[in-house]
Amino acid sequence: MDKNYNMFRKLSAVGDSIDGDLHEFTITKDNTAIISIYSTIPYDLSEYNVTRADANGTDHDAYINESMFQELDIETNELLFEWRATDHIPLSANYYGPHSKGRTFNDAWDWFHINSIEKVS
Repeated sequence: MDKNYNMFRKLSAVGDSIDGDLHEFTITKDNTAIISIYSTIPYDLSEYNVTRADANGTDHDAYINESMFQELDIETNELLFEWRATDHIPLSANYYGPHSKGRTFNDAWDWFHINSIEKVS
């Protein structure tokens, strides 16, 4: 928004079926935007004895909330950088485990939760 609160640019997360989250939106000194994203994805949680079965009794991957962030070009909404927790941190770093979470899309395991992001360089 400009100084008169008129919208002049709209940014959105880049990728299929992902939306930005309101936890974090920062404009960097490089005039880019950083946004946090939570995306529910299928994930193998069988090591935690969490699966979901279809109507035929066949087990499938359970669900996690993937924590991620993107850096976007403000002018073009082009993706400049993306970070996903599952690429860098093992699920075993979570002290509590999923317990009963993850068996349905709407009850995905929120194993890693980004609350703020800061670019330092």
